[in-house]
Amino acid sequence: MRFTFTLDEEDLAYFKRLLRDARSYAKDREESEIVAAVRELVADVRKARRIPQFMKDALTTLRALTDIVDDKDFNLPRGPAGRIVAALAYFAHPEDLIPDDIPGVGFLDDAIMVRLVEQEFEPELWGYKKFCKFRDTSEQRSWTKVARQRTAPKLPLKRKEILQEVERRRKRGGGFRLW
Repeated sequence: MRFTFTLDEEDLAYFKRLLRDARSYAKDREESEIVAAVRELVADVRKARRIPQFMKDALTTLRALTDIVDDKDFNLPRGPAGRIVAALAYFAHPEDLIPDDIPGVGFLDDAIMVRLVEQEFEPELWGYKKFCKFRDTSEQRSWTKVARQRTAPKLPLKRKEILQEVERRRKRGGGFRLW
C-alpha cells in the first residue's frame, strides 16, 4: 500500500515554523544533549516489535545525521554541523505535532519532517556516505590496527575533497531549503 502526501506552500511554511521553533529550543541546549536525545529516540523506536518501513528509513536518516555531527574523522565544519543540530532539535524536543505514543500514526509527523530534513542535507549525507565508504574500504581488513594506521593520514585529504564536492552540490542546489 502506498500513501502519497502533497505539501503545499502553506504546509511547508508550517513545517519550517516548527523547525524554527526547534532551533530556538536548540539554542538553550548543548549539541551533545540534542544528539544524545535523538540517538535515544532512534534506539527507543527500534525496540518496537513492528516498525513500518517508512519509519525504518527515517531512523536510518536520523542516525546518519547524528553520526555526521559526531564523527571526528569527518569533522564537518561548524556552519553545516550547527544547521544539522538545529534540525535534529525538532526530534529531541519532547512535544511535536502528533504525540509519538499514538499507535500507527504517532511518528507520521516525524517521518514527514525527516524527509524534509533529508532533502535539506542531501549533499552532506551524500558526502558522509562517500567518506565512510572510503574510510571503510581503502584498506583490506580495515578493522585492523595496521590498516587504520595506514588509512588515517589519507583521511584529511579525502575529507577536504569530499567537502568541496558537498559545497559544489549545495551551491548547485535547487530543492528544499529549511532556513
